[in-house]
Amino acid sequence: DRLAVEKKRGITTELGFAHVDIAGRRLAVIDVPGHERFIKSMVAGATGPREAAEIRGVAGRALFLVPGYGAQGGGAEAALSGFAPGSGGREGGVVNASRSVSLPDAARGLSKAAEWDQIVEAAIESAQADLVRAAANGG
Repeated sequence: DRLAVEKKRGITTELGFAHVDIAGRRLAVIDVPGHERFIKSMVAGATGPREAAEIRGVAGRALFLVPGYGAQGGGAEAALSGFAPGSGGREGGVVNASRSVSLPDAARGLSKAAEWDQIVEAAIESAQADLVRAAANGG
């Protein structure tokens, strides 16, 4: 914290930005306003499975936004790198597949909402089945 009010209150009030180059990749680090007590409720994310596994290693059981599933080109095995093993199976991963389920290829050009609803529902079920299958296969 750099501002006097931040130091006095022990809380960040401004976003902070920094960039770092690691292993030939440029990473952005963003300091988000909050207090150290709230770190446990943060949601973190990564751009690829290797980075996801590294962050998962230090994030414990915190929620984690998994990288690139669906329309972004990543598969279920890569998405699972953001999950932690738990008593109920894989836990802690948040899979964002909004583009692949909100506008799947099969829904393009449809004019009836009911048809679109059916296609989107099928895309959601397919994504869930894909992730469950990959987890069952040790992905």
